[in-house]
Amino acid sequence: MLRKALLTSFVTAALLGAPAAAYANASDCPAGVADTTGTNPTLAGIAGLLDAAAATYDIPPAVLKAIAYRESAWRQYGSDGKVVISSGDDVCGVGIMQVTSTEDPDPARLASDIEYNINAGARILAGKWTTAQATPPDGYPPDDRHITENWYYPVCLYNGCGDVDYPERVAETAADPFRRVPTSLKPYLPMGGFTKPTDVDPSYALPNAFQATPDGHFVFYNASNGDISQVVEAITHDFRVAMPEVAYGAGTYGPDGPAVSCDTCGGWRLAEGAGVSGRAHWTKSILGTTQGTRVTWLPPLPRTGPYRVSAYVPPIGSDTLGHATYHVVSTQVNVDQNAYKGGWAPLGDRTLSPNAAVYLTDLSDLADQKIVADAVRFSMLTAVSMTAPAGAVTYGGSGKALSIRLTHAGAGLTGRTVRLERRAPGAAAWTFAAQGVTGADGRLTLTPHPSANTEYRAVYVTTSDAVGSASGAVRVDVRPAVAASLARTTVPHGSSATVSTSVAPAHAGQQVALQRLYGSQWRGVLSRTLNAAGKASYTFSLPAGTYKFRVYKAPDADHVAAYSVVLTLRVT
Repeated sequence: MLRKALLTSFVTAALLGAPAAAYANASDCPAGVADTTGTNPTLAGIAGLLDAAAATYDIPPAVLKAIAYRESAWRQYGSDGKVVISSGDDVCGVGIMQVTSTEDPDPARLASDIEYNINAGARILAGKWTTAQATPPDGYPPDDRHITENWYYPVCLYNGCGDVDYPERVAETAADPFRRVPTSLKPYLPMGGFTKPTDVDPSYALPNAFQATPDGHFVFYNASNGDISQVVEAITHDFRVAMPEVAYGAGTYGPDGPAVSCDTCGGWRLAEGAGVSGRAHWTKSILGTTQGTRVTWLPPLPRTGPYRVSAYVPPIGSDTLGHATYHVVSTQVNVDQNAYKGGWAPLGDRTLSPNAAVYLTDLSDLADQKIVADAVRFSMLTAVSMTAPAGAVTYGGSGKALSIRLTHAGAGLTGRTVRLERRAPGAAAWTFAAQGVTGADGRLTLTPHPSANTEYRAVYVTTSDAVGSASGAVRVDVRPAVAASLARTTVPHGSSATVSTSVAPAHAGQQVALQRLYGSQWRGVLSRTLNAAGKASYTFSLPAGTYKFRVYKAPDADHVAAYSVVLTLRVT
């Protein structure tokens, strides 16, 4: 906020938002306040109260929530049930917002009623907005209170500006770059966006002033010489516009999502708009053996098993990236991030247990290189198996039931799409045949109806959380449908008998044999050529007796051998 008159307010601001600490002496507080006891609402309940107060006073919700976290870690009452109050001064800051009880008209309610306490803090912060507003330099409009960055000075004044780092810490919590709040708070303290002036100009320091504009400009006022400058390399946030959800995809975890933490995070800077979800972070590398900072991924993996681990390396403008040192459990992996810029860097296939740690440090073989932290993907290495009942199927018949199972580390993967692919035996290329979704224990049955001998395989295509795999080939043989019939089943001696046959598919021009049963053996007696319709007939005479016949189709390039039903002929 470009406010020359603001500079004196740093000294005169009343401490109406004292930082949280241990319990003060009862003498620091109005009678009975320090002895107030109670039970904290649920985190969801507290989040709702903070959202409601932010709406009432037109304050960025993420900023009010961040102040409540910095002041009290979202606690109205401590572990012993007593109200949280500040110590080390004589102002007696009380409760979740650490409001100075001696300045409030109802200090007892401030201690006993968390909703009243939150609204008191919101009212104070809204008042600090008014305090921070003074005559701007000529030609500049008043500050827009809906731009989150413009609350930097009211946040500072909420704490009295005695600690000039306070707005920086609130800004970091509001943006929550590495989810450094407790896991239990993560669903209720979402990333709200907050570009700090030091993110735009590292040389910025209080009491210099700035104003953030809706178009992304940061206008700076240098208190020492009165110079005004404009910096454009920032993104500002209108808190009336809902921030998008940070979604990295299944099996993928990024610095602004759950399961990621950061140690000594002050050196990491936000690269907004870069990365898998537009929220990458970078720092400068250091030499030596002692890391300055590191980012840790602790993904909730479904089970112990084999995983393919990879890290996304986003480009940060045209900057050259450095050599990053990742650790996958106990294995160190050195990655030239510049070589993988704009893609996924492989960290290897590993057997990992749930919550196995992967971390990235700022150590490198060269100092002062840019190291980027973004998403890490953990893809399950899968296996597909497929079996089929023995025996050939008949052309045009019921098909072959293929039993498929998709697994990871022996456990079935449910709800996954598996493709069935086919090819002619000995062919190189596979083509799509069918697909289905695995059910309980990763099982699926697909029943193709091939028209000729065919090889099948089951294929699981790679997704973000699982590496694709394919089963071995399963051959399904097809026999032609061979039909045969007698013109008459009984004929008098001396008369001719006729057997008619038809084959599907037609196999025009191929031979079919009429076989007769001699004792326990079938022997060919007549051969005919199938016509264009796949038909043929046999006419013959026999002495009196009873005879059994069948039609035999020999195997060819597309089908296995096939037989008709057995026909019984009586010659009288």
